[in-house]
Amino acid sequence: MSAAASSTYGHASPRDEFAATRPHHLSVVDTEAADSPLSPREAEVVALIQRGLSNLEITHELYLSLNTVKSHIRSAYRKMGVTTRAQAVIWCFTHPL
Repeated sequence: MSAAASSTYGHASPRDEFAATRPHHLSVVDTEAADSPLSPREAEVVALIQRGLSNLEITHELYLSLNTVKSHIRSAYRKMGVTTRAQAVIWCFTHPL
């Protein structure tokens, strides 16, 4: 929901409420690195992580080896400035893929 829509209805969007209440340790670690764009394949892998797929499920979905998936994840995490899967999912809510 946009800021205009949230002010029209008199309440914050769920995303705004979540951002305001999330624990600090789940915040994006490095905001400078979060500005780096993801490659199309990295974005695809991160989107599957956001959907809750495991690394093995991602290998089957994208027809990639497990090592390739792990490599894309490491590269994406570095660009996103995160270190955990949970942080990556949170990052996706604030940065459209």
